[in-house]
This record gives sequence, C-alpha cells and structure tokens, in this order.
Amino acid sequence: MAFNINHKTILIAVVLLVGSFALISSVPTNAEGKYLKDSKRGNDSKAVSKAIEGSPEKISIEEFHRQRQKISGLNLLNGLYLTEEQMEQIIPLARETRELEEQALDKLIEINSNPEFIAALDEHVAMLLRGDQPEGKLEQTLNRFHDQEVEIGYGLDKKRQELGLKAIEIFSKEQMALIAEFKPCLIAPQDENSTLTGSASGGLHVHNALKKIRRIPDRIWEKRKDKYMEKIIEQNDKHSPDFLDFDAEKKRLDRIINKARSYSDAEFELHVQDLANELLLERGVSYEQKWVAKKVANLLLNRDMEAVYVAKLDQLKKEKAQLVTSGKE
Repeated sequence: MAFNINHKTILIAVVLLVGSFALISSVPTNAEGKYLKDSKRGNDSKAVSKAIEGSPEKISIEEFHRQRQKISGLNLLNGLYLTEEQMEQIIPLARETRELEEQALDKLIEINSNPEFIAALDEHVAMLLRGDQPEGKLEQTLNRFHDQEVEIGYGLDKKRQELGLKAIEIFSKEQMALIAEFKPCLIAPQDENSTLTGSASGGLHVHNALKKIRRIPDRIWEKRKDKYMEKIIEQNDKHSPDFLDFDAEKKRLDRIINKARSYSDAEFELHVQDLANELLLERGVSYEQKWVAKKVANLLLNRDMEAVYVAKLDQLKKEKAQLVTSGKE
C-alpha cells in the first residue's frame, strides 16, 4: 500500500488514529521539516517556534494546541474542587501518564530522526512530484516505520485509557457527572446555576429535557417515545464507538423517563439531580466510563498536570496549616 504523505504528515496520521495530538505533534522540526533529535524535551516549544515560525517570540501551532489543552484541563479541574485526599490519589496517575507520554515522545523522535526513514521520505516526495508511487523496497521501508509509529500511538492510547479508568474511581458521582458534561473551552462561562467553572451546564440541559418530557401528554408520549429515545441514543453513540447494546440503552432510558413522568412536581424537583446522574452515568463501562476516562486522560492526566496537582496540593496544605495556626492563636 502506498502512502501519499511527506515527512511531517506521517506523524500527523498517527495522531489522528490514536487521538494523541497534543503529545505527538510537539516533536520539534527544523525549517525543512526534519525532526530535531537532540532538542531537550523542556525546550520543545521554543525549538518548534524557531523552526516553524522563524522567531522565538512566535508560538507554534503545536504549542498553541498544548496550551489550549492545558487551559481546558484547568477549567475542568477548578470546577471539581478536589479534596486533599483526591489530589494525593491522582498525582501518581498523572506522574505515570507523564512518564509514558515522554517515553513515547522519545521513541517517536528517534523514529523520525532515523536516516533511513528520512531518506525514504525524501525519495517518496521526489517520486510523488514525478507522478509515481513507491513500490518494492521503498514501500516496505515506509510501511515499516509507519507501523512502528502506529504501534507506539496505540500502545500509549491503551495505557492512558487504563489510567483514566483508574482515575475516575477517585471522583464522586457528582464530579463524574460534571466531567461527563464538560466541553473543552478557552474561557469558562460563569453559570450561576452550575458548580462547574467550565463549558458545562451542571446538568441543566438534562433537567430541562426531563421537564419538557414531563409536559408531553401521555397519549402523545406513547406514540413518540420510541423515536425520541432512538434519537437520543443516536446522538450519544457518536461520542462513543464502544457503545453497542441499543436495546439495553433504550430500556434504560425508558425506565428513567417513566420514573420522571410519574413524579409529582414536588417529587420531581427533589429527585431531578438523581435522575440526571442516572442518565449521565449509568450506561455501563462500555459507554460512559470509557468516554469519561478518555476525557480524564486527555485533560486531567496529560503530561502538564502532575506539576499542577503538586502545586495545588502544596497550597491546600499551607492554607490548612495557616488555619490551624490561627486557631491556636
């Protein structure tokens, strides 16, 4: 199989396959697109900035993406109000994730700095300019290095998912609901009805949907409920390729909605948050937990977050010590 790619887009293809753009795209290159093997990891952004933009004062696309991811992670974190105990539990997971991402980055830099791969890519570009496609030894070489990149990417993605699943055990049910709703954002909207400082509604969109369903007359609801629930499942399924059991999900929705419709107004207002949590969380590990775990891995366990947790935990301990001291005085 021939690859219609140049030296730089080989790596981007792997990124798209495994959803690890923030990690892999930070590999530094020079002006010709060759990857810089001897750049120190801590100076990746400066190296990329100089190489791509031509000035150390300009930020690269890769560094911009990483900064956006970090900002979204901080917006989510600031709305979760983690306890000291939760901070202590998540730090080792963030540290392990950072180490895994750094190891993967080193391997990718090594692959993309391999003279054989660079020569093969240059030859590939020359052939494409002539209108030819690679074959024989050249095609084998391209496939071999491409497969190595894919293996690294998929391996990292699998391990990050496992760490994400461990991390979600740290959060409360309410925190899980907030994470499930959170959408990455640059500037967090201030929603007075939400406990989460981020692009989320704190369950309000679920609350409002249930209120609308409760207002539908029984005879109309019985006629339309199947299509309504199928539409909900179809929309949710776009966010999780692991979700397969359509009939089970339809029965689950029907049970929760029937419960919401059976309540009096006072009972509904009392139980609406529990109903929202059921809708958001109780979809089984094949759906919601894997989806939330991936979001946790991307935003709360990426390689920038360990230092954030350490600093926040230190601040919490200092504030606690000050309270104890002022209490004694």
